[in-house]
Amino acid sequence: AAVAAAYAGRDRAFPTLCDFSSYWEARFVRPHHATLMLTYLPEPWSDPGNLVARVDFRAGVYSGIDMNEPYPDWSGHDRLEFEVWSPLDREVSLWLRVDDETGRRDDKHRYNHTVTIAPGKNEIAVPLAAIREGGKSGPLDLRHIRRVMLFAGRPAAPFALYFDRFRLE
Repeated sequence: AAVAAAYAGRDRAFPTLCDFSSYWEARFVRPHHATLMLTYLPEPWSDPGNLVARVDFRAGVYSGIDMNEPYPDWSGHDRLEFEVWSPLDREVSLWLRVDDETGRRDDKHRYNHTVTIAPGKNEIAVPLAAIREGGKSGPLDLRHIRRVMLFAGRPAAPFALYFDRFRLE
């Protein structure tokens, strides 16, 4: 029953993929060699009443968040958008990875792209045309998206970022 409720919540929220405000999201969004904690934005960005995800990335490993089984049909939308707040005094790079349901696991059958996160608030928008054409051996099927990942590639030191409002526009 809990799994069915999670899928129903996911489907009702679409085109929002995740905004860290609903119980069902824990079924789909998980940390990978990282710590994910729901919290409020720190000053100076506070947004009273709005929960966000603080992700603590670990040094020396690929760490980040996995969004498994997002709502699968992204056709009819133009871009993936999300927000990131960085308390750091320098830029950091994250990898955005999107897999379709082909079942192929190598890097030729998925979208991989570096996203630069600057200090402060970042509004990220990735055209779905770029995601569709991002596979090295052919286009991704936007009707069958299986996984979205954001991860740091073995950073030299740990760091934390805040995420919110993953959605399709």
